[in-house]
Amino acid sequence: MRRGPLLMILASLMFTVMVTAVKYCRSEMSGIDLAFWRGLVSVPLVALTMRGAGFRLRHRGLFLARAGFGVAAMTLYFTATRGMSLVDLNLVTRLQPILVGLAAPWVLGRDERAGGRTWLAAALGLTGAAVILAPDLSLGSRWGLVAFAATGCSAAAHIALRRLSTVEHGRTIVFWFHLFMTAATGLLVAVFERRFPWPPRELWIPVLTIGVFATIGQLLVTKAYASARAPLVAASSYAGVLWSLVADLTVFDLVPDAAALAGGVLVLGATALILSDRRAERAPEVQAVLPER
Repeated sequence: MRRGPLLMILASLMFTVMVTAVKYCRSEMSGIDLAFWRGLVSVPLVALTMRGAGFRLRHRGLFLARAGFGVAAMTLYFTATRGMSLVDLNLVTRLQPILVGLAAPWVLGRDERAGGRTWLAAALGLTGAAVILAPDLSLGSRWGLVAFAATGCSAAAHIALRRLSTVEHGRTIVFWFHLFMTAATGLLVAVFERRFPWPPRELWIPVLTIGVFATIGQLLVTKAYASARAPLVAASSYAGVLWSLVADLTVFDLVPDAAALAGGVLVLGATALILSDRRAERAPEVQAVLPER
């Protein structure tokens, strides 16, 4: 089993737990509020893992691009959970691997070109996601437009992360990203709403869940991009559609229909196809720059 795609599949599970908690909280808290608490909870958790990594960022401009797009994507994504089911939201965000695959060779160089198997897996996964939601998804809603904007920002953030992960330690990136997120979202709330985003008493546990599982997922996804080429890793995130189906069923009592089950089979096939690609198991330049410490 290929390391990079496997790490992304596990990261998708962690992020599904996170976004389930986000959706639960959205009736009483805004997307910016939740992004702030995600960062605030994550900073000390990531700091505990920093031994051997160091806090120094050598490429601050590249990091700011990753952080800016990442915070925008996260805030928009959290906002969209208010009006979309987890599976609906996952379908929209499945366009991200396609955007990464198209843009990565232009931004990162010819070595990032996706192979035919990766493109086939991306097409298969997107088809499966479309089959799942074709009966009732309306992409013309404002929530769908917010989710599309989040997807574009996320693709840009992941491409920047791929480049950044070749020159910075993964835990250093994750630490500064969450610190940046906390400062940026806290400043937005303070300046434009003149308040502190305290959660209601009954939402403290879900809010803490957001931060803890987001931290684990971020560490996994950063390691994944340091272990394999960007299009291959991004396409592996199609497993998130299946995790969302499980969350909708168990937490929100949304029972998948026949189309959802058929689409899930296609998504599983796409994931299996990615895991069988032995040619892109590891990007050698990353291993040379970022040895294990």
